[in-house]
Amino acid sequence: SHIPCHGDVFHIIQALQELRRYFANRLKSRISYLKEIEIKMEKAKSKGNAHQHSKKLGNARKDKEKFHELSKNINILVSWMQHDILKTEGPDPKTRRDLWDFIVDEMKKLELIHPHRIRSVRITLENQKDVVLAFVDVLNKKFELICQRYDVPKYLLWKLCELQRYSQSGVTYYDKERELRQILKYQFYDLQNEVREAMSNVHKASSSVENLHSRLSGYFSLRKHIGNNYLELLRFYLNHTAFLRSENPERVGKTAAEVLTKKQHPHWLEMLGYKRFQIAA
Repeated sequence: SHIPCHGDVFHIIQALQELRRYFANRLKSRISYLKEIEIKMEKAKSKGNAHQHSKKLGNARKDKEKFHELSKNINILVSWMQHDILKTEGPDPKTRRDLWDFIVDEMKKLELIHPHRIRSVRITLENQKDVVLAFVDVLNKKFELICQRYDVPKYLLWKLCELQRYSQSGVTYYDKERELRQILKYQFYDLQNEVREAMSNVHKASSSVENLHSRLSGYFSLRKHIGNNYLELLRFYLNHTAFLRSENPERVGKTAAEVLTKKQHPHWLEMLGYKRFQIAA
């Protein structure tokens, strides 16, 4: 593939989601244990032996509250990271980096309460900030070129970028759009198209590469030796075979080549010089 990767957000999001899932599961187990102790306590009360479980009950309640706070705070931090920092549609580079540092600082506080899992993710965030946010710097440079052509301040382009995160049918989008239209006037729609085009050409995940590798590995396992001729044929087949399903409905029934060129082409077998036949009904 000749498409560059301007920042791998896939693995960071995966690590954060696993962290959130871990503490959500720990909270569930603490709640279940607390209910179990409470049931034993009720039975013990009826027999006059409540003191046998009082200490366990107190510790179980503290443990449940501890993991409730941890799970709640981690869930908030992960959501901020995923939806406010790592999405292409978002604020300017400085705001994203300030939010990133804030999340790291909050992780350090949580780490003092329960270092397991949190510490390793926090260290990863500290070490990979510039690498992961490289896509924001690429987008910032694209915006600088647009600013030169239209003679507008760059912060307005970032406002347009952030605007794209809202649903066009929502009140928030309407209010923010109206504010920007009042400032940019007749340039609004041209600049919005420029911003959208710049955003569409920023690639920030290695997941697409890994997805391609997973698709190819099944074909490689069929042969002991892989030569250039086989690879060329495989590339041709994948580029000219229609998608049976896709998250984007417009791609269903089209090939990768058709999606890219926006032009229809014959069946891939016919393109190789073969004639297709149909079985008579």
